[in-house]
Amino acid sequence: MSIEVAHMDRPHLNYDVLLLVMSFSDKQTLSCLMRTCKELYRPATRYLLEGGADIESEEHIVSFLPFLRADAPYRASLLRQLRIDLGYYGDVSSDAASLLEELLLCLAPAGYLTDLILWNSEPLLRSHPDLSTAIAQLSTLRYLEVYGVGQLGCRMLSELQATLAIAHISFEIGPDELPFMHSTYDPTVLLRHSQHTLIYLITSYSGRLAGIPTVYPSITNLSLNYMEMPDISQYVQAFPQLQFLTMYECNGWEFGDHAREGYQTQRERNQQMQRRLGSWPKLELYEGSIVGLYHLGITCPISTLILDDQECMSLEPAMLIEVLEDAHPRYLKLDITGTSPLLDPAFVTTFTRSSLRNLSDFDLHIGLRHSDRDADWSYILDQITSGIIAPLPALTYFELHVECAGLATDFGSRDCKSVGELPLSRLERELADWDAIGFAERACEASEKGTLSMVSVLQSKHRVRDDINIGFEADWVDTPLPDPAGSDLEERVAHSLE
Repeated sequence: MSIEVAHMDRPHLNYDVLLLVMSFSDKQTLSCLMRTCKELYRPATRYLLEGGADIESEEHIVSFLPFLRADAPYRASLLRQLRIDLGYYGDVSSDAASLLEELLLCLAPAGYLTDLILWNSEPLLRSHPDLSTAIAQLSTLRYLEVYGVGQLGCRMLSELQATLAIAHISFEIGPDELPFMHSTYDPTVLLRHSQHTLIYLITSYSGRLAGIPTVYPSITNLSLNYMEMPDISQYVQAFPQLQFLTMYECNGWEFGDHAREGYQTQRERNQQMQRRLGSWPKLELYEGSIVGLYHLGITCPISTLILDDQECMSLEPAMLIEVLEDAHPRYLKLDITGTSPLLDPAFVTTFTRSSLRNLSDFDLHIGLRHSDRDADWSYILDQITSGIIAPLPALTYFELHVECAGLATDFGSRDCKSVGELPLSRLERELADWDAIGFAERACEASEKGTLSMVSVLQSKHRVRDDINIGFEADWVDTPLPDPAGSDLEERVAHSLE
């Protein structure tokens, strides 16, 4: 796009129109606009930097530092987010690392940078002895996301001058190591400078909490990933105001009967310590595996449970029963693999228990697999309506999501044909003709207390049928329905981060 200029300093186009054009322009166009006249020089810079800056190579470092210095006070004041990702190995030459240190030292006194994302941090910090100190001087950071944290990264975190609101820390472990081997990988020790400001902590591959934990009175959101199953009493002490807990891949590295015995032992120990030292009054949400929550043994009520069976060989109804007895949820989202749980009376009768008497919203997601190809879909639907929906006295919203992608191919077979070459299985044929609206009507009629007012049905990734996404509202509903639990939950999470 060419722009006429008068006297080489003032554009003919209306200034507001040019600003609107710049708001939709890519970085190359903005760079060209900066060079047309002095009146567009700074506005174009503002649009260039408003989405933050990405440094992904040594060339980016070499070019970005002069760009920042050309109008340093103004440009540094515009940069709020900085992302540094120098590839898988993360290291750079000593000259480039020195320039990166200068860049960070230029940003630190400006006092405007709020978000920093740093990938493969350990090799980068090894590239220059003062990089760790330069990052630690970014005192205005409120959001920090760091991956591959090792000994140098731990020193950087412990020296950080910023008081963070959100921290996402992923530690570095070797191929033959387990997280708990590193006693220094304790985020509650490394982030003490943010003890009173941190509200959201995400940590992966962290070690055990050491001794009596530091108390973080403002944390309401905690996400634990890829670590040894924690001693929950220490987390109760460290995060007394916790409301939202997410935990994945923390169930250990053993399977079978020996692992099951370990789960039971740890669960009993966790519950004993909570009886002795106390637990949270309640949690708003737990998201993770059934076996993880069983292992934790949390004794307080939990309003919303988002559960899956991904971290065990198969869903064990006894575990599900016990975690529901502990939590007494109002909202439940359950992700199960295959139809076999729905054929197990122990699983189906779970929904007759008093622990679910206040359950108002239930999302059931079934990930079908190759072994389900001969399942009787009519019988499964009967199990859902009469065995699961009917006994729930307070249920107002039910969602069934059937994902068909795993039906067609047995990925464990050596004779794995192309999906297109395989004939439709019995279950695929039944799902191709499934009357989803008819099921939704039956579901509402099955509610013994007559409380079920809305049913959503989704079917996805079927080979010959388009995806289904319908919502059915019972005839007797005269007033607008509240949003289902998912949207309400998103609002509550967003509100907690404000």
